[in-house]
Amino acid sequence: MKHIKRFTTAALLALSLGAAAQNDHGIDRILRGIETNNKELQANAQLIASQKLTARSDNNLADPTLSYAHLWGNKDKNNTIGELVVSQAFDFPTLYASRAQLNRLRATSFDGQQNRMRQDILLQAKELCLDIIWLKQQKEVLNERRSNAEELSKVYARRLATGDANRLETNKINLELLNVKTEA
Repeated sequence: MKHIKRFTTAALLALSLGAAAQNDHGIDRILRGIETNNKELQANAQLIASQKLTARSDNNLADPTLSYAHLWGNKDKNNTIGELVVSQAFDFPTLYASRAQLNRLRATSFDGQQNRMRQDILLQAKELCLDIIWLKQQKEVLNERRSNAEELSKVYARRLATGDANRLETNKINLELLNVKTEA
C-alpha cells in the first residue's frame, strides 16, 4: 500500500511539473499583459520621465534678463535717452560638465528604481499565478482521490454484503473517504 502511495505521489509530481512547464508560456503572456496595462507601472514611468527632465533642466543657463531705463535728465527735449540692458548669467564651464555627469548618474538611479518597482510587481503577479496553478492541480488531485475513495467504498460495501470483507476494513475505507472529502 505504501509503494502505491509513493508511486502515485511521484506520478502526480511529474504531472504537475509538466503542467507547470506548459503554463510558463501562459504566465509569460499574463506578465506581459500586466506590464503593459498596470496603472501603477505606467504612473511610475511617467514620474521617472518627469524626474529625468527636471534633473536635465537644472543644468541649463539661467533665463536672460532685459531691462530698459529712460534717462529723464536730458536738457534737449527732442532727444530721448534710454538704456537697454540685456544680461545673461552663467557658471564656470566645468560646472556644467559636472552637472551633466551628475544628471547621468541620477538618470541611472531613476531607471534602477523603475526596474525594481517593475520587478516587484511582476514577481507578485508571478507568485499569484503559480499559487493559482498549484491550487488548481491540488484540486484535481483531491478530486481524483475522492473519486477513487468513493469507488473503493462502493467496492468494499459490496464485499461486505457478500461477506468477503469485514466491517473494520469497510470503516477504514469510509474514514479515508471522509478525510478526502474534508480536504477537498
